[in-house]
Amino acid sequence: MRVLIARSDYKPLPNMSKYPRTTVHLSEGDQNPTNAWAWRADIGDPIELVNSAKLLTGKTVAMKDTICVAGIPSLLGTDVFHDCIRP
Repeated sequence: MRVLIARSDYKPLPNMSKYPRTTVHLSEGDQNPTNAWAWRADIGDPIELVNSAKLLTGKTVAMKDTICVAGIPSLLGTDVFHDCIRP
């Protein structure tokens, strides 16, 4: 148990050059008429994705804003954290 407690926490570092965050914007108006989501962003290089055979290639994926994504603002379900951006 002491060995486990002595270990540092695992904190992965995102590869922002390989998976850049682009078109980060707050969804409003016609893009989000029912307020179903808050922030939208593209993650990754579209050119790289064209020739990729990865499982999520070309798919739209939604993440609950309580799940932190580096470089993307998060509301954490409340307007209190409106400008909260995780490193």
